[in-house]
Amino acid sequence: MDRRELRIGNWIKKEGEYFKLETAMDLINALYGINELYEPILLDEQFLDFIELSDIKLDADINRLESIKVYRNGELVIFSSDLGHIEVNTLHQLQNIYFDFTHEDLNFNENILLNRKTK
Repeated sequence: MDRRELRIGNWIKKEGEYFKLETAMDLINALYGINELYEPILLDEQFLDFIELSDIKLDADINRLESIKVYRNGELVIFSSDLGHIEVNTLHQLQNIYFDFTHEDLNFNENILLNRKTK
């Protein structure tokens, strides 16, 4: 995981448990802490079933690309346009790209994540 991708609000695994970066100190610890403690959360079909990708409303500035399509391909989320595509396979990447395109946080039922066993 490239820790430079992390921001407050991202979900990752810390010492094998799901963990949300809620404060500046959480983020600093993730950025500069021991590598082995932090891992990305890989997307899977079960989790993606709880996120409505069709509800993504693109920001007007981004929308000048004419059309960005968002779809799933197994355990990947793909953002595709005439200029190319971005494949996303971790939760923090999905959160960040969603925020970049919509200027809103990706909302999902966090209890669904917390009630799952970590992989």
